[in-house]
Amino acid sequence: MPQPTLSFGRSALFDIPADITYLNAASLSPIPRLVRDAGAQGLQRKVTPWNFTRASFYDIVEAARAEAAALIGAQPGDIAIVGSASYGIATAARNLKPPSGSVVLTLAEEHPSPVYVWIRLAAEGGAAHEEVPRPADHDWTSAILARLADRTRPPVGLLSLTPLHWNDGALLDLAAIRTAADAVGAMLVIDGTQSIGVQPFSLQAVRPDFLVFPTYKWLLGPYGLAFLYADPRRQSGIPLEEHNFSRIGADTISNHYERALDFMDGARRAQQLHHAAHGHRRYQAVAQRRCRANCRLPGAVDQPPGRRRRRPRFREPPTPTSRRAPDRAAQARL
Repeated sequence: MPQPTLSFGRSALFDIPADITYLNAASLSPIPRLVRDAGAQGLQRKVTPWNFTRASFYDIVEAARAEAAALIGAQPGDIAIVGSASYGIATAARNLKPPSGSVVLTLAEEHPSPVYVWIRLAAEGGAAHEEVPRPADHDWTSAILARLADRTRPPVGLLSLTPLHWNDGALLDLAAIRTAADAVGAMLVIDGTQSIGVQPFSLQAVRPDFLVFPTYKWLLGPYGLAFLYADPRRQSGIPLEEHNFSRIGADTISNHYERALDFMDGARRAQQLHHAAHGHRRYQAVAQRRCRANCRLPGAVDQPPGRRRRRPRFREPPTPTSRRAPDRAAQARL
């Protein structure tokens, strides 16, 4: 495998033309050549479907599951493969019920994916949705801890948070928040879209009830693929989809479609059908983690919790997201 270079915006691992300087990886990362080739390898399987067995629907799925688990220090059985962060959050919402009279806590100006479903869930279950206002010092952790400790207001029953704020990159100390949440019996759901792959994540310290992370940002993968971690205490819940591919015996067709109702072990019950049956993105997922060791991005380091990262506060990625050198010949024809 070619070794990466440290020149600004350039690497032999990426198919970036010489006249392009791409700066928007925090929104949408380019796919490395290795991951692109892995996707093509997965598609090639469908060219010769006569080589498929029932187990063929699961071999690459299980390899991808193991890679995702290793990335966060989990066990493969703790991981379900889903289509997006919002799908994972919706799965968590189906299985976590904040007590009536409690508060579901999210952050002001946060991305909608870890927020919208909780607004509806709170209203349906007699709870309330509350957003922590942006603190003047950008220290979200202290603001959250203060709200958890406030006994003059309704108790917090669930927190839906991110390791760093989507809008400006301010970091949260999730381990400290987890400890404070335990003290009041609150559940914790994490959307790791903005950080998994570029920052270390301590599963043992944070202990989320659910954690979801898609691949299209720092995991250098495609859209339409995400991993959902479910704490072992949450692995007997109800999935969003009811299909055969998550049932015991489906990988060997030993259930013969005889209406088997028992799910496979662990988080596999939450597997999304579309992603259980397509291998090309599994190849990509396996390749992503192997590539990351050689795709070290400048600035991929920890920062003290609460410290604000300086970057433009784009509500939407600018269009275009890259800058191409002017085509002088084309300009002359105008």
